[in-house]
Amino acid sequence: MRTPSLLATAARWFAYAALLAACLQGIVAAAAGGAAPGLLMRDDGPVETAQLVFVSLASASFGWLAATAGPGRTLFRVLACLGFVAAIRELDNEFLVHGWREGWVWTAMVPLALAAVTVLRSPRVLAEELGEFLGTAAAGLLFAGFVVVVVDAQLFGQKALWIPLLGPDAYRPVKDMVEEVTELVGYVLLACAAAEAVAARRRAARG
Repeated sequence: MRTPSLLATAARWFAYAALLAACLQGIVAAAAGGAAPGLLMRDDGPVETAQLVFVSLASASFGWLAATAGPGRTLFRVLACLGFVAAIRELDNEFLVHGWREGWVWTAMVPLALAAVTVLRSPRVLAEELGEFLGTAAAGLLFAGFVVVVVDAQLFGQKALWIPLLGPDAYRPVKDMVEEVTELVGYVLLACAAAEAVAARRRAARG
């Protein structure tokens, strides 16, 4: 009984690593093929689009976990809402193009408010579910993805880091590429965390 479980776990983690490697290799191949960094990193470019896809997949997966019978529904509802906030943030340029600069902020208030209501209505249940969740592999992936998106990408995106290295006229393409690729890595990790949580739910349902 243990061997199939170990093999399944190894296969999932290999798939996560392969997915991340494929994303990075795709960027390398595009750059090697002559794609300009500005084209790759612009708001409607492939890297930003991939970010939106992965954070949307993560949020939708958490939403499915929240909507179906099983443990952790309250926690997954909060995670789904926060994921949708991040997805809306990735669409900020679309709001700008249509003349509503702060539109993403007001739109993001909807899932953010739902997350806040969920926390306020069920703090004890949420705390219990969070305690159980923290012992899972999905929690580790989720924490890693969160740190990469919220902390690492922001640190790498600071002009103060790149201007002394590359100069004020040449730093921008490198800064944007490092920042956006780091953010993409974080979103891939979040999607892997959601996939791991779904796999855990399915194992629990099978008993």
